[in-house]
Amino acid sequence: MGLPNISIVEAEAMHPELQELADAEGKILAPSMSPGKGEDPTEVLPEMAHRFVRAGAKVIKINYSCPNKIAGGGGREAVLGNDLETMFEIDDKIVATVGEDIIIVRKLPPYVSDKKILIPEVAKRFSNVRGKVVLALSNTIGGQYILTELGDPALNVPGNLGGLSGPATIEVGRDQLRRFRELLPHHVGIISCLGVTNGQEVYRRVDEMGADLAEGVTVFIENETHRSMTYGQTAQELAEEYAKLLTQSEN
Repeated sequence: MGLPNISIVEAEAMHPELQELADAEGKILAPSMSPGKGEDPTEVLPEMAHRFVRAGAKVIKINYSCPNKIAGGGGREAVLGNDLETMFEIDDKIVATVGEDIIIVRKLPPYVSDKKILIPEVAKRFSNVRGKVVLALSNTIGGQYILTELGDPALNVPGNLGGLSGPATIEVGRDQLRRFRELLPHHVGIISCLGVTNGQEVYRRVDEMGADLAEGVTVFIENETHRSMTYGQTAQELAEEYAKLLTQSEN
């Protein structure tokens, strides 16, 4: 779908009401932001961060994994997350703009294949960033040609190339978590993504592998499509599966 989203103008206007609802329910609300086509991320990301915090955001998510250009092979390159100098230039600006009391989640691209070499440097730099740092490890593996059950292209984007998630990515998700957790001090939070499709996997990522949170998206969509479950029912099922394992480990 090409990541359709509302503008910062609309999001900023609706945020106070959403924040009030989230606070009343004891939930975390983290608006996610990324540059649009043709925008300069060094300018628009600090501005958007400032506007959301001004609107009352306590947690913000900066999308450094957004693929904003077509690479030579036709795939989409995760520009910011793989360009460390630019990413940390932007990150410094954002921290200076919003202050060190705001929790800033940095959504990173998948550091796989030849990009694995970047992991030690990324971990080292984020270990020394000021403020409250959380890293959301990749929730999709880009540049994939994905088909529907009928064999048709699943994504209506250039070249039909897009992001892969779900059960097939479980080992990548675990590997990304393992590599980063070994290198990061524990004051840097980690949200582990990719392949988190049940409560057992949440338990493994959080209680056995050291993530602070586990994140799943595909499981909600798949359960709605194939099991006629609402998002709330899926969340309840995941919570019950996780709680069962947690209770067993404590006994």
